[in-house]
Parts: sequence; C-alpha cells; structure tokens
Amino acid sequence: MDVVVVGSMGYDAISTPKGSGEDLLGGSATYAGIAASFAAPKVGVVGVVGHDFKAEDRDLLEARGIDLTGLMQGDGSTFRWWGSYEGTMDEATTLRTDLNVLGSFDPKVPETYRHPSVLLCANLHPLVQASVLEQVTARRLTMLDSMNLWIELANDDLLNVLGRVDIVVLNDAEVRSLGTRGSTAAAAVVVKGMLRPDATLIVKRGEHGAYVLHPTGPMVVPAVPSPGLVDPTGCGDSFAGTIAAELAKGTGPVGRAELRSALEHASVVASFTLETVGVSGLLDMDVHAKAARLQDLQRLSA
Repeated sequence: MDVVVVGSMGYDAISTPKGSGEDLLGGSATYAGIAASFAAPKVGVVGVVGHDFKAEDRDLLEARGIDLTGLMQGDGSTFRWWGSYEGTMDEATTLRTDLNVLGSFDPKVPETYRHPSVLLCANLHPLVQASVLEQVTARRLTMLDSMNLWIELANDDLLNVLGRVDIVVLNDAEVRSLGTRGSTAAAAVVVKGMLRPDATLIVKRGEHGAYVLHPTGPMVVPAVPSPGLVDPTGCGDSFAGTIAAELAKGTGPVGRAELRSALEHASVVASFTLETVGVSGLLDMDVHAKAARLQDLQRLSA
C-alpha cells in the first residue's frame, strides 16, 4: 500500500455565502483519500460508517481506486456534521455534530495496510490515532492532522501522538492555540519543540499558503490564487492527503526540495476542493487545469 489514511467518513450539511448542500459525502478520510488517489496508485482507508452509508458513495470511492478493506460497518448511523461559513469563510461554525458510530470507533487495521509507504492519521481523537500508530509501521513516514477540539479536550493525549510522527499538519489557529503565542511564527517554534527533532511541522495558512519548519530550517510555500471560493470544507484534508501521496513516491529522509514540490501539488489540489460544495470539485479536477495551476504556483515560488 502506498498511502493508508485513517479518519472520519460521514455526511455533511453545509451552508456558505456561495452555496449549500445536505447529505454530502464528507469526513477527513474521504477528502484525504480522494486527494491521495490522484497521485498514489494504492490508497487504503480505515474508518467506520453506519447502516445508512450509501452504496453509491462506496462505489464512488472504489471508482477512484481507493481500497475499502479497512472501512468498518458499525451498528448504528453514519457520522454527520452540520456547519456554516460566513464572511471570508476562514473558519466553520459547527451547528451540530452527531458522532453516531464514530463515537465508539476502535480501528482494526487490516494486515495488508500494516506497512504502507506513508501513514496519514487524519483528524480523529488522538487516542484513536495512537491506536493506529501502534498497529502500523510505515516504510517511509507517518503524518498526523488534528484540530482545536482535541487541543482543548485531549491535550495530553494529543501531545503524546505529536511526538510520535514524522510530519504534523495544523492550521495557524491550531498552532497559536497549542503554542500559546500571539503570532503564528512564534507559536510554530513552540509547537516544533513538542515534536521529535527530525520531525517537520506544516502550518496551513489558507490564502497565505503554508509556513513550514523543516529540520533544516523554515520555508514558505504560497497558496494558489483561488478563482472562486465556494466551500472550504475538506481543503485541509485534501491538502494533507496530497502531501502523503506525493511523499509516498520517494524513500529516505524528506528533503526540502521534495517537500516543497509536495506542498505545491497539495496547494493546487486544495484550490479545486474549495470551488464547489462538497467533494465534487475535488472529484472533477481536470489534469490539464491542475498542471496549469501548478506551473503558475511554481512561478510564484521561484
């Protein structure tokens, strides 16, 4: 397996100034897995769904080449999230969350998933992420994403898993909260100190790109100028999934040039994710349009 993604799978109801939708296929593993499937031939997903998970959504994921051996069927309903965005849509307001089967999720990683090139622990409770890290030995590296909820409610557990992975991906608000500093740059230094010395911290900064603390020093990668922001849901997950897939192509320690290239690809994929409500913008990403945006971004980075 090239990439194994562990995270949530569910249905979203989303409202933004530019669009809305209900019963939309969503979840961190869904966005990250779909994004990874564009760059990695073998992607497996570990998650849990309920009896109401639609057959057509399972078919949609499998049509992208995603292996669903690790997708468990729980006794109950699928995870659901209701959210809205306003103004600049920098952050979502959670209106309601029904954990359903995700609330008792105890991941059992299939044997065929135990040694991927890259393991991505997408946003889940850090104890669940820790359980996965105990079951999987990645051939190249491990990645982890999280959110403010776990910083507030499970800080000790989160700090434990942060110190066990090779790459941590957080947004700027999460870094400031975890690093307890006013500026993102200052907080990032604090958070980097919570990681292993050879680990990398990637700070997602939305339209301002990514700020990275690599073991060899900091670097900045710009974002793709978006032609139209409709729904930012899943952008961070598709960003992380793309990084995982790009880095699964290599071996050994991740160098600066390789990481920069992965981040550029990730920024481009995220720019397609936000153009529609739900996963349709990501699924409909055109390879020629992607190549053109990547070329534009690389000119900005040069």
